[in-house]
Amino acid sequence: MATPIRICGVGSPFGDDQIGWQAVEALKRSKVLEVLPAGTAMTYLCDRPGPRLLEILKGAELGIIIDAMVSGATPGTLKCVQFDSLSMLESPYSTHGFDLASTLALGAALGELPHQLFIYGIEIEPPTVSLQNIAPNPTLAVAMPKLITNIENTLKVFCQRPFLKAQKG
Repeated sequence: MATPIRICGVGSPFGDDQIGWQAVEALKRSKVLEVLPAGTAMTYLCDRPGPRLLEILKGAELGIIIDAMVSGATPGTLKCVQFDSLSMLESPYSTHGFDLASTLALGAALGELPHQLFIYGIEIEPPTVSLQNIAPNPTLAVAMPKLITNIENTLKVFCQRPFLKAQKG
C-alpha cells in the first residue's frame, strides 16, 4: 500500500519563506511521526507549488501542506484550512508565483488530491528582494510548538481510522 499520509513543507532556503521547510524538520525532531505505524507517513520539502507538489500528494489518504502565507495578520499567526475552504478564497495566501490554490485546483480537476487535505499557513512579513534577508525572522519560531501540536492533533484524528489501527497490531 502507498504511504497514506504525506506531509510537505513548501518554501525556499531564503528568509521567512523557509518556514515551511523548518516546520517539517521540527515535526521530525518532535518524534510525533514515530508513534505512527511504520510506513504510514512520509515528509517532503518542495520549493514551490506546482507539479512536484501534486506528485507528492497523489495517492495519499491525508495530505498536510505547510507554507508561509501573507494575509496581513501578525507574523507568526497560524491558519489551518482544508482544501475546500482554500479553493473559495479570493486572494490565496501563498507567497509563490503559481499559488497554492491554483495548484490544488489543478490537482482536484485531475483527481489527484488526497481524500483529506489540510493546509497550515504561517504568517510572514511580505517578502522583499534582498540578499541580506537570508535568515528567517526569529519571531516565527514562537509559532512552531503550536503548529506541531495542531498537526499532531490532525494526525491523531486521522489515525483513528480502522485500516491504520489494523496496521499497528
